[in-house]
Amino acid sequence: MKRFFRSNLILPLIVVVMLAGAIAGPLAANFIRAHAQAPAMLSFTKTAPDTVEQGGTIPYVLTLTNIGTVEIFGLQVTDTLPPQLTAITAGPTPTIVTGNASISCPPPITPPAISCKIDFLAPGAVVRITFSATVDPSLTSGTITNTATAVSTTTPVNKTATKDTTIT
Repeated sequence: MKRFFRSNLILPLIVVVMLAGAIAGPLAANFIRAHAQAPAMLSFTKTAPDTVEQGGTIPYVLTLTNIGTVEIFGLQVTDTLPPQLTAITAGPTPTIVTGNASISCPPPITPPAISCKIDFLAPGAVVRITFSATVDPSLTSGTITNTATAVSTTTPVNKTATKDTTIT
């Protein structure tokens, strides 16, 4: 019977196979970890009073919580005021409530809007953005619907938060 392998090649072949496994194994594991992570999960809420007097001021609080197990990167939070709100009278003021995060909010822009950037939001981290807006004094009744968005440029996150307030 003819030998398939030469005896002097078996040991080097075994070494090559072992080295390839030692190198490829961790690389494959890192690839799988990087591409099979849990999805980013963001809770995004907006709170404000249910009613406001004619010409009054509405204090808003936007709360963003990373409820997932991976960091969220590149979040842009935007709240363009509806036409019934004429000005931003205070804020926006960003606060890191708990956990590790990076947030910045420049002064309000025109038309009245806030725009804040959250560079990263670690798992379990909570940030709040507070601001106040003035109701158009010519309005005597109606409902003001204000919607904010949180969109990530790098992580698949796209959320909205809405609050209705009735003018009394």
